[in-house]
Amino acid sequence: MTRPATAHPGVTYRPALDGLRSVAVYLVVAFHAGMASVAGGFLGVDIFFVLSGYLVTLLVIGDLHGDRFTLLGFYNRRVRRLLPAALLVLGTVCVVWLLIASPIDRAAIIGDARSAALYYSNWHFAGQATNYFAHNNNPTPFLHFWSLSVEEQFYVAWPLTMVAVWRLSRRNPSTAPRRLLLVSLAAAALSLVALVLTLRAGQTDLAYYGTHTRVYQLLGGAALAAASTMAPRLMSVPGRAAVAVQVMALAAIVVLASGMLHLDPSVRGIAAAAATIALLWSLEANPAGAGARLLSLSWLVYLGQISYGTYLWHYPVTVVVRRFADMPPWQLYVLVAIVATGLAALSQQLLELPIRKSRHLAAAPRMVVVAGIAASLVAGVVALPRILESPRLPTISAVAPHTTNLPADERTSLTGLDLQAATQIPRWSDVAGTVAKDQICLGSDLDKCIVHHGHGKRVLLMGDSHAGMLVPALAAIARRDDLTLATAWMSACAWPQGLMFVQMTPEASDTCTAAKKHWYEYVIPRFKPDLIVVPSRATDHTIGAAYAVKSVDPGIHGSISHLLSRTVSDTARELAAKGYGVAIVEPVPISNDNVMSCLSGARFADQCQFPADGPSRAERSYRRLAREVPGVHDIDIDPIVCPRLPMCDAVTSGMVTRLDHDHLTPRFSVSIAGELDDLLHQEGAL
Repeated sequence: MTRPATAHPGVTYRPALDGLRSVAVYLVVAFHAGMASVAGGFLGVDIFFVLSGYLVTLLVIGDLHGDRFTLLGFYNRRVRRLLPAALLVLGTVCVVWLLIASPIDRAAIIGDARSAALYYSNWHFAGQATNYFAHNNNPTPFLHFWSLSVEEQFYVAWPLTMVAVWRLSRRNPSTAPRRLLLVSLAAAALSLVALVLTLRAGQTDLAYYGTHTRVYQLLGGAALAAASTMAPRLMSVPGRAAVAVQVMALAAIVVLASGMLHLDPSVRGIAAAAATIALLWSLEANPAGAGARLLSLSWLVYLGQISYGTYLWHYPVTVVVRRFADMPPWQLYVLVAIVATGLAALSQQLLELPIRKSRHLAAAPRMVVVAGIAASLVAGVVALPRILESPRLPTISAVAPHTTNLPADERTSLTGLDLQAATQIPRWSDVAGTVAKDQICLGSDLDKCIVHHGHGKRVLLMGDSHAGMLVPALAAIARRDDLTLATAWMSACAWPQGLMFVQMTPEASDTCTAAKKHWYEYVIPRFKPDLIVVPSRATDHTIGAAYAVKSVDPGIHGSISHLLSRTVSDTARELAAKGYGVAIVEPVPISNDNVMSCLSGARFADQCQFPADGPSRAERSYRRLAREVPGVHDIDIDPIVCPRLPMCDAVTSGMVTRLDHDHLTPRFSVSIAGELDDLLHQEGAL
């Protein structure tokens, strides 16, 4: 415990910094376990960023001062330190997914595995608009690799920058740290500007994942290292002052990591970076202070020394446990922490330390760097995708197909069924792609919101992702009936005024609020629809209940059904009073299991059929509302999407019916257009 193998000549080892690593990693573990008391635990990543920037810069400065720095030597150490454990985790997770996940679930994470192995997963998840804070709904086991990608990109660019600064300072080497400080501060300022501009543009996912919006934290640590080298007196302050800063900085981190403060993640990240910089300064200024002694406890230091492995293992373990068990967050935290820590300890002893201590590898930097690049390429481009692409059915599945007693000649074989094609939309539907992105319909140009221009009635499809799933059907109806169809929808954005889904990030909530305001105050009055089609989400069902709703008025409380019925009634009545027709589309029956996952692990379609749930209290209130208010129509599409009620089929006429529990596939949505059109006319909506 006196001096770990990672110590570097010329740099004094501070055990408190390893203790800080330990605090950071277990904050992240608690956050991913869903502990409400550690709702800001994701700032553990911010702590890691600042600490990494500080230590790497300090080590490189020491080597540059001693005239012993080489880029190959630096990258040799990075490869031996980081790559073996990362490839071990990636390979192990892919093999585990081969055993427990269906082929379609595995296919969905091939890009995630590839980007993790090639260290660009932060840009990959930003491009997919993956919501990091909806990790319960993001079952990819590689989500946490985004932060490792940011660090690796920094490790590639920053040493090159430092070498350039040192070469520019050859005539007067003493000016190099000052120049490096100015460069790091300027770059950090530009990163913060990029963060603000990205947030203002509404690109919250890019703001969280982007290297350009997160590198200010690494550069903040780098600036502290440069400042300490330039002016060692900064690290020489009265002991009591340093101790006071240690205590205040640790207290700030605890408060920021808790659920006490409701802060935007980016604001919380800036505050966490500032607190970490202050803590690092105070720990270096007084290594014997109370905070330093606390973080230097031997068991905390050891956990910090294996924190990299713990971070690598914890998220895949969390996802696996969640697939098979439903447990309280604190139990999940304890279980994941124990398992991930144990795996990290084994990995360190059996794999990481032997490679890092190898004198032969240390003496062959070129070979190590080339081998590391080759290993990443082979893993990301060939090995990991090949494992995940296997059509092999899972040995142990969380979504187990059930058995039926149908005669063999009446069963539909799934052999040859292309599940990926189920997500595609025929080109003639006038809808591009797979309707994977929201069409929020913001701005003053309504033409951008119009899917089809016709000469008949004007129809507006509005709501959340359940409105999005009907875009293909409504587009086909608009083409058939010569309608003008506009769409305004956003995932997880409840269409009734005064209603919000609970599980939304602050940014998504703000975007939804702004979108609904725009829909009701601009889009509807100017588009002047004859009919507003508003599909509803099912919240009475066990699965639907996970999407709890709340009133924007803090004085209004009640059950999910009560809030849903009340806000739907108030909004529909208000629209009808203004002369707009309103068609409330009842939610489709919900499957307890993910239908696509079930199908990809089954041999016959009937193994994935499911019973339709009866009308919920909310649905019954819609029907009463339609009887009471002229211009309001209730559209029950259960007989259309489940023609063999009370059972619902997973496959109809060779088409997969569901993307998940409660969303229709685009192809099936197109296929029901004729029946939906007839129903809308039959109910008087069209």
